[in-house]
Amino acid sequence: MIEYATSDIACASYAVAVGQEVLRMDFRDPKRVVFCFHDTPQLRRAIENFWNGSARVEPLHLLQTQRLLKQRIYAHQPR
Repeated sequence: MIEYATSDIACASYAVAVGQEVLRMDFRDPKRVVFCFHDTPQLRRAIENFWNGSARVEPLHLLQTQRLLKQRIYAHQPR
């Protein structure tokens, strides 16, 4: 299985907002989380749209997915 990985939370949030599933989150680097997705043509198109500025998603939905990812990050961190 080939994965696409990014540590950019905005990019990961957009991928989730358009229906992609986070396979896992890599916490090996204590200062950075890497979000891993199945590497599919749909994901590649979504990421390309995100980076070239043609991405279209409801702003509130994007913020909600970003909050969800942040909650998952903070839930993993030791207190």
